[in-house]
Amino acid sequence: MKIVLIASILFLFYSVLSFSQTGIEPIATVGNKPISVDEFRFRYELTPQMFRGQETISNELKQEFLYTLIAEKLLASYGESTSLDTAEIVKHTLKMFEEMFVRDELYKQVIADKAKFKSDSLFGFYAANSTKALLKYIRTNNFDESERIYKLLQKETPFDFFFFDTTLSMQDTLTITFGQFDEYTENEILTLPENAFSKPLLFNDQWIIFSVIKKFYPLIERTPGWESEYRRLKKLAKERAEFSFYKNYMLEKFRTLNVKANGKLLKLFAEEVLELLEKKKLNTGEQKKYYLEVSDIALLNKKMSEENLTATYFEISGNTISLREFINYFRFENTSFDSLNYQNILDRLNGKTRKFIEYKFLANEGYKLGLEKSSEVQKQFDMWKQNYFYQLVVAEFSDTIEVSEEEVKTYYNQLNRNKLTIKEANVFEIIVRDPENAEYVLNKLDAGMDITELCNYISVDENFDGKCSESGFKPITNFSGISSVLEKMKIGEIFGPMKVADGYSIFKFIDVREDSSSYAASFDQIKKELENELRHLKMKQSMNQFIAKLAKQNNITINKELINTIPTTTHNSVVFKLLGFGGKITAVPLIAPNSEWVGEWLNSLKVTP
Repeated sequence: MKIVLIASILFLFYSVLSFSQTGIEPIATVGNKPISVDEFRFRYELTPQMFRGQETISNELKQEFLYTLIAEKLLASYGESTSLDTAEIVKHTLKMFEEMFVRDELYKQVIADKAKFKSDSLFGFYAANSTKALLKYIRTNNFDESERIYKLLQKETPFDFFFFDTTLSMQDTLTITFGQFDEYTENEILTLPENAFSKPLLFNDQWIIFSVIKKFYPLIERTPGWESEYRRLKKLAKERAEFSFYKNYMLEKFRTLNVKANGKLLKLFAEEVLELLEKKKLNTGEQKKYYLEVSDIALLNKKMSEENLTATYFEISGNTISLREFINYFRFENTSFDSLNYQNILDRLNGKTRKFIEYKFLANEGYKLGLEKSSEVQKQFDMWKQNYFYQLVVAEFSDTIEVSEEEVKTYYNQLNRNKLTIKEANVFEIIVRDPENAEYVLNKLDAGMDITELCNYISVDENFDGKCSESGFKPITNFSGISSVLEKMKIGEIFGPMKVADGYSIFKFIDVREDSSSYAASFDQIKKELENELRHLKMKQSMNQFIAKLAKQNNITINKELINTIPTTTHNSVVFKLLGFGGKITAVPLIAPNSEWVGEWLNSLKVTP
């Protein structure tokens, strides 16, 4: 099995993933705005690419990505100049982005920074003790019996003596390490010397006495694998230290907070969601889970009355939050329902309401500290705002492309007359909504499992959140979201994960055909397929011309010599940033390759590439 890219998925918690705009010389300028080397490297390193592992084409990949980044900036700047941010939904989305980064910065300042000393102390404790121990144990459901055994052990009764007592339960051995149980239990066991025993410990409704057979010290003894154990313990110490501060902070802030949502509006919203999902079910059939898509949010906003949408859903910190604001919150939430049952949906939406209230309150706490003005929040916000405007312009541009029936007929006749071909692909695709499931899929593929076998394997897993499908032969341009990558792939290759409308796609190029036999069919049979194909071609051509025009107007400059000197890695990774107080996003906005406009631009300058 060939694999073009199996990108490792990394999760970074609140970490400062940023770039500075400092530097002597920019790698490019778009109008009067520079693209610094730091910014380029930041985006490049965190964006998966085809053939990243081939060092021989490293400079070509860097150049292609720079052109892609320039296209994003050009379209984003155009979108901002046309006052896209005056639309209500755009203003709401940008506000949600800002609040997300304000909460993240608040977490860093009031929890992460304050927990650092405790984190270092915890790690020192872990490193100084055995990080893993082999144990044998006695367990009983009766506390008095556990106390009796403990007293006998203190009088030097052999531990193995109790294994013959039929009222007790015992398994052979157990290995534990820091991070496996609660801190109290771990500290009681892992600080014991070899051959010592613990006092009775309550665990899963049973009283257990542990005896240490052997202890392991990978960090001290530098045994194989100690580096990964070092990183694991560092992460564990950090998470535990921060959790203690998080718990205290949340308790203090929310102790007196009493916010109630409008129950009537909540029930009305639940009824509308149920009706919408039931209609979708008629088209898709039974599913393990039912989702609220971004397109569903638009339908709900359109269907519900303006009176209900603008009504107050709840008030917090002196601010009135409408039902519309709560509904639009689901554009950022991966929301699923286990069944199409009104009570199930109502309970789920009630839980989301509590989380939304919490997010709003924490954002307000951040605004009180002026965190929206911090350099880190502004850099993160500007990056995502730019990508959002880019997406809006592309979507609006796509909506303007029209194809007449006469054009489709001409295209059909041209294909038949000139024996032209359209490249068609058969693709096996797994789409998951959550990065954890993407990581699961990639690990299985990396271990050698075939993608079709994997789909059979996960189809019966109730916990797996995704869907598999084989496309059958269709034009590559009809594969929305992944066509730009498919055009470069070979049979048998796998790519993923790639951001698509429904989540993240991991797909295998099964087969390809390039012949004109399909066009022997009547025009009416393939009219719709040809219309989609022609619309895509017109869209691509028009977009390339438009970006090239913007590039000329903005006096693009590129330092090609500098590109070749920028050191970059050859390893693909998809990095997800786990935001403080909850939520996750990709560390950078993921963008598909977009460099075809460059030829148009160079021609307009009358420059030979």
